[in-house]
Amino acid sequence: MHHIAQLEVGSPIDAAYQIAQVVVADGWPVVRLARRLGNPLRGRTTGSGLVSLVSNCVVDGRRAFIIGGSTESSGRMLAEKMRANGWLTAIDYFPVGSFGSADAHDRLFRAVERFEPDLVIVGIGTPRQEMLAVEISSLRGNGWILCVGAGVDYAAGARSRSPIIFQRLGLEWMYRIVREPNRLLLRYLRDVPPFVAVARRSTSGRSK
Repeated sequence: MHHIAQLEVGSPIDAAYQIAQVVVADGWPVVRLARRLGNPLRGRTTGSGLVSLVSNCVVDGRRAFIIGGSTESSGRMLAEKMRANGWLTAIDYFPVGSFGSADAHDRLFRAVERFEPDLVIVGIGTPRQEMLAVEISSLRGNGWILCVGAGVDYAAGARSRSPIIFQRLGLEWMYRIVREPNRLLLRYLRDVPPFVAVARRSTSGRSK
């Protein structure tokens, strides 16, 4: 829902959508809208679910470059988990202040090119992660790129997801607001009007 709202009001993430090879629905409102529009999605695919799935895969020397996490320890914890399953890993915490630094960008890009990853996991939040993914996509030997938001924290075990009952009822957003009101309440309130506008425009003329 956040991405749809961002695209509706104009956002740099549009560039990422132009080159993305796979786009998934990360929220129940999007899944329900897609179903109403005739796309029978079975369910949502979360960033944390994707990272957990990948990190639990047993591989033989595949290379993963992890960018972000809310703390440095999150990236290290995820890297350790992946190494236990045969991944070769590299990490760059890339904190918030790094995004406006040309030196930080150059350091990161050189590290990614040297590592030649099969997979790049970017978890620094929208729209920064999508903007960074577009830049990384042009680098030599960049591999697949996953933009996963807080998925690094969840997959690492540094942050817990909502109880299963909240997830099944489509109320995970409520649980997250209660846990992180300062970060998420205003964001969700801003997202609702543009998302509703898209939903109304998309379903206009369809039978209820």
